[in-house]
Amino acid sequence: MNVSTVHHVRDVSELAALLRSRPQVVLLGGGTLAVPACRDRKVEIVPLAAIEELHRYGTREIGAATTLARIAADQTLPAVLREAASSVAGPAVRNLATAGGNVGSRQPACLAVALLALDAAAGELAVHEGEIAWHPLEVVLRRQPAPVIALRWSPPPFSAFEKVGVRAAGGPNLATVAAGWWGADDPARCSIAVGSTGTVPHRLRHAEKTWAGHAGDLREAARASGAAAAREVRVGVRDPGERAYRRHLVASLVERALLRCVEAT
Repeated sequence: MNVSTVHHVRDVSELAALLRSRPQVVLLGGGTLAVPACRDRKVEIVPLAAIEELHRYGTREIGAATTLARIAADQTLPAVLREAASSVAGPAVRNLATAGGNVGSRQPACLAVALLALDAAAGELAVHEGEIAWHPLEVVLRRQPAPVIALRWSPPPFSAFEKVGVRAAGGPNLATVAAGWWGADDPARCSIAVGSTGTVPHRLRHAEKTWAGHAGDLREAARASGAAAAREVRVGVRDPGERAYRRHLVASLVERALLRCVEAT
């Protein structure tokens, strides 16, 4: 990274003011994504470590500066978040990579898939107002997001994460799935999210309704929801064979994740 200028800010209002005057500045958190992306050009950077709002932390909310390693190790967080975080790269990367960077990347964004299954909201920096504005993460991922400051969620009692990738160093993910289930309190309610299919992470609402329609037989509900997910998932690859394979993977992973939720009761 060829750095021409380093800007320092102390809070989100100062960050917003900087972005209004210098919109080209590169936000530097863990650096696992920003540094490689800027390797061949001169950039202005702003380190984010001093911004207190990025470090908020609790069982239902985390700041964007929270590392994947901390999420993976915290047994008080939902299982789906821990599993998604621990699936990313290796320990050295997870010690640096942050929740905000992973979600902001949008592809593959394993943590975003898990958060979607938790009905998460993202606190974005409203640059012109200089404050945090909360929006459903599902909405944020569909558009060009502003900087994410924090994330919060309402977890279901049971959740699980599944992922298939190429078993080679740096190999791509082929499909990631996260599921949540509300158990005996609301057995017809589940959440299903998917990513790594060549599009941004997204919820599978029709597959969730399919589960509700078969909730009297949970194993059949998992199978039917997987089949519905294969039809519903958005796959952004051109090759017909690759598209069919990714849909097959999604069906299998959705069924497996939902059954893991059921078996956890």
